[in-house]
Amino acid sequence: MLILLALLQRPATGESETCIPDLTAALSYPALVLKSRIQGTVETTVLIDSASMLVEIQSHGYPLLTHQVESAIRAAPFAKTCGGEHFSIRVQFVIDSDVEPDSKILIKRTSDSTYDVIAPAEVVNVTTSDPAWIFTRRGRFLHHMRGLVAKLRFW
Repeated sequence: MLILLALLQRPATGESETCIPDLTAALSYPALVLKSRIQGTVETTVLIDSASMLVEIQSHGYPLLTHQVESAIRAAPFAKTCGGEHFSIRVQFVIDSDVEPDSKILIKRTSDSTYDVIAPAEVVNVTTSDPAWIFTRRGRFLHHMRGLVAKLRFW
């Protein structure tokens, strides 16, 4: 009877979604990547040994985003019943221009193995500081020559 209860508590081999930890507190959008306006998806495969310890992480995606996801997975606790499990996690990093620029980064768990990290787009003010003549061939040449002459003054 006790053996039957122990088997019922352990998930079947195809039901590894219950072993995926909640990463919403550990995930964030890296500041450098956000400033560079880089978006992307990180596909991560995780292998847990029989003692519920992390054995292997394989990730595919932009390297700085991959590092963020891997560090969040390493910090997450795994359930004791997840020994020997193998599962995938998909994290999508999105910069949304429809979100208010002053709002915080939103981290949503859309399914057991899928997360969305949504950041507001930074407002960029564009000004034209170059005079109109710089856009002609003669203007570009004169601008380039002026830069070379400015460097010669310090010799």
